[in-house]
Amino acid sequence: PLEKIVTVAVNGEVVELKESSANHVDWVNIMAYDMNWGTAEHSTFVDSADAIKSYESIGISKEKLTLGITFYGRDNSSNAIKYEEIVLLCSPLPSENYCNDYFFNGIDLVNQKTQYVLDNGYGGVMVWNLGQDTNDKTSLLSAINEVILNESGTGFVIDSDIPNVSETLWIDFASLVNLIK
Repeated sequence: PLEKIVTVAVNGEVVELKESSANHVDWVNIMAYDMNWGTAEHSTFVDSADAIKSYESIGISKEKLTLGITFYGRDNSSNAIKYEEIVLLCSPLPSENYCNDYFFNGIDLVNQKTQYVLDNGYGGVMVWNLGQDTNDKTSLLSAINEVILNESGTGFVIDSDIPNVSETLWIDFASLVNLIK
């Protein structure tokens, strides 16, 4: 039989999944972003930690829970901008999460979220979306990788440029990343 991984993406604000349903999937990807509509600060550390804990509290095993991290910013009008564009606009410091009316997840916040997932035994992180990242020292994917490398000594290598997209694109992750074992 073919082995498949079955995942489900769920809202970060409201628990939308029953424990019995979660038993049939490998990962529950928690979209811990676009929360707090009406305020631009849509993906804070506290909101993200609360989101993943809320799914754990209904009995879903930690190993199945992945925390969604955003690679874009949002303003009070719900306009979104790619993280790559934020870097070009503002050259934010790693500790900054705000630029020209846009709140986003900067390098330090991405590091904090990734470390939280590792420290608490959750299944991992997922991102929305790879095509909104940079391909240089400001890369959020590289920041995630650094935290994983520092923790486990094992990370991943980007093989090719990630396509730059302005809308949803399903990326064949296996063609972009070689996992090192």
